[in-house]
Amino acid sequence: MVIGDPYVIAVIFENVKEWNGDKNYTNGILAFSMDGILFPGETLNATLRPELKKLSTKLEAIPQNDELYGLEKSTCFAKLYEMIYPLDWDEEEKTEYNISPMTFLDVDYLIFAVGSGDKIRLLYTKAEYDFSKSRRKWNDSDIHEWVVEREALNKIANRLKNLTEADLGFCE
Repeated sequence: MVIGDPYVIAVIFENVKEWNGDKNYTNGILAFSMDGILFPGETLNATLRPELKKLSTKLEAIPQNDELYGLEKSTCFAKLYEMIYPLDWDEEEKTEYNISPMTFLDVDYLIFAVGSGDKIRLLYTKAEYDFSKSRRKWNDSDIHEWVVEREALNKIANRLKNLTEADLGFCE
């Protein structure tokens, strides 16, 4: 199923029944399309019901931050990463900037979002986990960005929220 316009912003998912051992699972494919480009560029097995429910909530709550929004993309991405994953354990995490589904995070695909007015700036990349530093690292040249209208993301969030389980073929 495609929710949104793949040449603007869309969430693409499909329940793959062959991946579900019994009717309690909703495993399938989950991806984003931004400007006609699929992210991630590989098939990931997602547990759709919780992933889509959480994604809907995240898309509705992308914070406004004009200062961050205006930064150069590499600087913005690095600052968002530090806000979401602070080095200081006492510092509060700003997870609302992170819209990466858990399936993506499990294999180090990161999608961050920040708003300014009616625009949302999405920054995304494939990172690599550095076990020696307990941090992810990435190449600045591999950070992609896409700006969309907040309304487009709100429509996707509302559609995801309003889908019935029958629409998705999910079983209890």
